[in-house]
Amino acid sequence: MRRNRLEIIIDILEAAKEGINKTGIVYKTNLNFWITNKYLALLIEKGFLEKKGEEYATTDNGKVFLGKAREIVSQLSDNIDQQGTSGVTRWFSWFL
Repeated sequence: MRRNRLEIIIDILEAAKEGINKTGIVYKTNLNFWITNKYLALLIEKGFLEKKGEEYATTDNGKVFLGKAREIVSQLSDNIDQQGTSGVTRWFSWFL
């Protein structure tokens, strides 16, 4: 099943909470390097990730966003199960 944009962002932020290199993110999130690079650039631009040497780490703002995103996904889970996940992405399209 294909993940939406928000699910990929949640996966990356979760993987990078303790600091991880790009290859680790690729393996933990099951993404290829090309897509990973696009998301890493976006998350760094938004201030949710920072690069320290060869490692990426979720920032405090990224951890706040991660918690809120999980909370919203959890609260909408009944609707998501019935209608699909595309609605969640629309909730965050203004931000991303």
